[in-house]
Amino acid sequence: PVIAWAIASTTQIFNNNVWAIRLFAPLAHGLTAYGIFLTARLIYDTRTGIVSAVFYMLMPAVWLSSLIISTDVFLLFFYTFSLYFFMRLRNAPSLPLAVMLGVCIGMGFLAKYAMIFFVFGLIICALCTRNDRRLLMSRFGFTTAISALFVFSPNLLWNIQNNFISLTHLLENAGYSPESVLKFSPQSSVFVQIGQNFLSLFSFLVSQFGVMGPILMSVFIMAIVYSLKNKNDSSDKTLSQDKTLVMFCLTSLILICLQAFLNKANANWSVCAYVTGCILSARFCVQAPQILKPIYINACNGFIGILIVGVVLWPAFGNAVGLDNMLKQVRAWPQTIQHIQNTLDTHANTYPFSALATDNRWLFYQTYYYRHHANLPPNAALRDMPLYAWKHDKTPRHHAEMTMPLTPTQNNAPTLIISTNADIANKHAQDYARLISLAPLHITVGAKQERTLYFWAGYNYQPQTQP
Repeated sequence: PVIAWAIASTTQIFNNNVWAIRLFAPLAHGLTAYGIFLTARLIYDTRTGIVSAVFYMLMPAVWLSSLIISTDVFLLFFYTFSLYFFMRLRNAPSLPLAVMLGVCIGMGFLAKYAMIFFVFGLIICALCTRNDRRLLMSRFGFTTAISALFVFSPNLLWNIQNNFISLTHLLENAGYSPESVLKFSPQSSVFVQIGQNFLSLFSFLVSQFGVMGPILMSVFIMAIVYSLKNKNDSSDKTLSQDKTLVMFCLTSLILICLQAFLNKANANWSVCAYVTGCILSARFCVQAPQILKPIYINACNGFIGILIVGVVLWPAFGNAVGLDNMLKQVRAWPQTIQHIQNTLDTHANTYPFSALATDNRWLFYQTYYYRHHANLPPNAALRDMPLYAWKHDKTPRHHAEMTMPLTPTQNNAPTLIISTNADIANKHAQDYARLISLAPLHITVGAKQERTLYFWAGYNYQPQTQP
């Protein structure tokens, strides 16, 4: 719910403008960079803290993420300050610090469930070092756990009352569903499937150079190798801190690599690793300036960031440099909504639609927002026409299916069904007494990118997915 609270706070002040919805993204990233500075300064020194913060702010993923609004920005904020309070707790255990650590962990879970990677990092630290094990098994660790559970408990109780819909949605995002969990395609051999798995893993690993920046990612890899190979006395404080950071970053990286191999993984799913990654990379550069100076890394990522801003502000520029694919999902939605209205107008006499229904949450929410922000005529039917989410299964998979599901209809007025998947018509046919295919819509969203929407007129909705 953190992202909803953030959007609600800014839109209450500045109305439902796109920039107001996204306002918290750059603000949260700035605060995260400050948290990274505090953590690196606490562990090492002020110079490392400054370099770490600048590395973070100039990462290509941060440039792009600052231009949209997503759960990642709040996850990174609470992850960073959880790391900061954990490091302080290690140095000087106290109950107030334990409470602050627990609150940050709990809020991190309210931001995004990927906060579990931080908990895994704590567990690895406890397994590998006696001092961390004693700390986390003490009253300070108990206080942290109780504080985190107290903050997270409302969301946990809500999930229990709603059949763990968030977990279902999480598994769906990861590519798992009741029909597809760990299934091999019968049309492909085992060797082909394994080859595809390795290709998926390779694609994910390559994408990380785009997330962190090519030079910074290379330095990050060298920093990890250096930290693991360093054979100094284990009582050395700096070495101990280095390896603690490595434990946290490798925990999330290894788990997401496994996910990429088994199914799929988006490039941003490993972002937690780069909080500690920026600190490790900065420490490596400060210790070994003869290898690579930070200014070269910052110049590279700064140039990439300027390209990203250029692609966002000038779509023609993005098309010209071949980066139109990067923002195809957020482009041309006002035009798309206008074309949907044109479809309603074209078939107004033949099919007097009484409602709209979409079959995926992305299309649902884009339609929900932009039909009021696309400069449609005041009397446009799309503005006030009821909008519903068509449920894939008996159990809702996301918020729209839970709060605004399409319900059975008994009247003769058809529903306009909109989908990005032409094959979904077979499933729709089971839910409607009569289903009539309409002309699809093709919208250009880049030099070589196109958004295609498929339309049907459906009569007498009687869902087969309902009990």
